[in-house]
Amino acid sequence: MKAAGLKALARDCGFASFMESPLWPLRLKGGTRPHSSHFPLVLVTVPDMLGLHLTGYRLQLPGGRAASLMVAVAASQLTCTSQLSGPNWPLQLPGFPLWIASNWPSKILGQIEMVQQQHVEDEEKFRKIQIMDQNNFQEKLEGLQLVVAGFSIHVEIARAHEIANEVRRVKKQLKDCQQQAVLYNNRERIFSLPITNYDKLSRMVKEFQPYLDLWTTASDWLRWSESWMNDPLSSIDAEQLEKNVIEAFKTIHKCVKQFKDMPACQEVALDIRARIEEFKPYIPLIQGLRNPGMRNRHWEVLSNQININVRPKANLTFARCLEMNLQDHIESISKVAEVAGKEYAIEQALDKMEKEWSTILFNILPYKETDTYILKSPDEASQLLDDHIVLTQSMSFSPYKKPFEQRINSWENKLKLTQVSPPPSPSLFTPPPREPQPMAVTDGLQVGFKVSQHLAPIHTAPGFLAGPSSLHSEAVN
Repeated sequence: MKAAGLKALARDCGFASFMESPLWPLRLKGGTRPHSSHFPLVLVTVPDMLGLHLTGYRLQLPGGRAASLMVAVAASQLTCTSQLSGPNWPLQLPGFPLWIASNWPSKILGQIEMVQQQHVEDEEKFRKIQIMDQNNFQEKLEGLQLVVAGFSIHVEIARAHEIANEVRRVKKQLKDCQQQAVLYNNRERIFSLPITNYDKLSRMVKEFQPYLDLWTTASDWLRWSESWMNDPLSSIDAEQLEKNVIEAFKTIHKCVKQFKDMPACQEVALDIRARIEEFKPYIPLIQGLRNPGMRNRHWEVLSNQININVRPKANLTFARCLEMNLQDHIESISKVAEVAGKEYAIEQALDKMEKEWSTILFNILPYKETDTYILKSPDEASQLLDDHIVLTQSMSFSPYKKPFEQRINSWENKLKLTQVSPPPSPSLFTPPPREPQPMAVTDGLQVGFKVSQHLAPIHTAPGFLAGPSSLHSEAVN
């Protein structure tokens, strides 16, 4: 063991002094020194009971007696003990513990005191920060109060977008202030301080809300109306337009009542409300022109009825429609659009039925001991088949079926053909030339069929009797 390490060990164990020389001054019992104040230290190494090697310095004392300071290093932990051989030689080693760990309680207590002191200092520091933050927060609230009150002098509709951006910025600041108020109140509870009342902030938010509604609605309306009038008619979503108009009217009507004591702000609200009321009669016209069922045949009918050539061109805008005085023919446009909507519903229903059959899989299986085959379908296909037959039959009685009459009849015949499932006759069928494969078709029941590679495939709607090869099927009578 090096002298420096032994010196540190001796200091930790409570020895009074230690010299860098291999001589160790010790005090005998009663505080007196022996005749020779220094004794030679001899390095020794002996195995302990656990097989560890104890290394330390043995002190050679008069009369053959010896005291050893042994150091055991095990699992990175230091253990030391003092031994005295021979009688009448009790050593007075001030503060020396039997185990080095015996000194840790005092160290831990010292550490606790240090941490407690640090905690007191940190608590005082954070308390000062809390007080400073709250003072700054109060100043911020006073500034926001002035800003909110200042909105009462804004009455220029031409600056609606600029003012709207300002109220949105103030809205964000007020929201942040509400979160900060909650934070500061929580800190006050931690420090056991009186809870600050921030009701003033809540009143400020309530006072600010009418200004927010007024200027955001005014800005949105100016932007929407500009877009609806000048953008291509094909880009207008008629359903969303109607929602926006209704919501804007409700909000601005509320603002008119809230600003009854502020004539200047109420005037702005009345102006915007008048513009919305002026636009509202155009909603049916836009809905008619933007009906998704409008096809070329409908535009031709409409043009003939109103004697104005109307076509959905890319550069057609709603402002151009007003220049063409289409608002004078709203009734005719609405009637044509209503017919287009009913026909569109039939078209969508047909597409939906065909799409539902595209996921139904059928298997071709041999029928008993015959050379014929049948189609086997899952159970849910039977219910789907019945539902579609009823729906298709109801379409066939619709007064709006004319553009799709041929398609409806063809689809109904396929469904009825699929519904038929008589027993197959062996004399009418020949076996297929190769192993049959699963087919995605619209049949929900078993259907016997004759297979021939030489016959042309039947033409069906998407998903109906569509197989991996060109097959021809016949219902068995």
